[in-house]
Amino acid sequence: MQKIKFLNVCIIVLGLTTLLQALFLFPQLSNALNGPSILLVIQGGFYLSLIPFILGLLNAFIMLNAIMKGDVFSFTVIKSIRNIKYCAVFTGLCYFGILLMILFNGTVDTASWMRSIEYIFKSNVFALFAAVFQQLIEKAYEVQSENNLTI
Repeated sequence: MQKIKFLNVCIIVLGLTTLLQALFLFPQLSNALNGPSILLVIQGGFYLSLIPFILGLLNAFIMLNAIMKGDVFSFTVIKSIRNIKYCAVFTGLCYFGILLMILFNGTVDTASWMRSIEYIFKSNVFALFAAVFQQLIEKAYEVQSENNLTI
């Protein structure tokens, strides 16, 4: 129970720090650089990828609250994991779009290019993990439903 509460606190801290960074730190960095138009593309992609990231954190929070209530193998947990998987895929697609814009713009910024590849890889690994976890929970949910019918 304490571990789930700790995970809830970690999700809240992660969400708040990401939002604060998006609202205050990232605009100051982009204004300080006064760089080329590629910076606008990166900034737009960052803000676009922020939406599924926050939605994924919200679904993780919902899932942890359902687990804390004792509904480990429930449809709520399955739905939350599925939504987390979709959020991870969409985040990867956002960074793939950033990568394409960097390549088509002609100004190849190696750091941005490599960072985009890193985020694409990380979000796809997370989506794959969520898909495997979703299948595991679905099987357990089916077994629990069958056991409830036989009693």
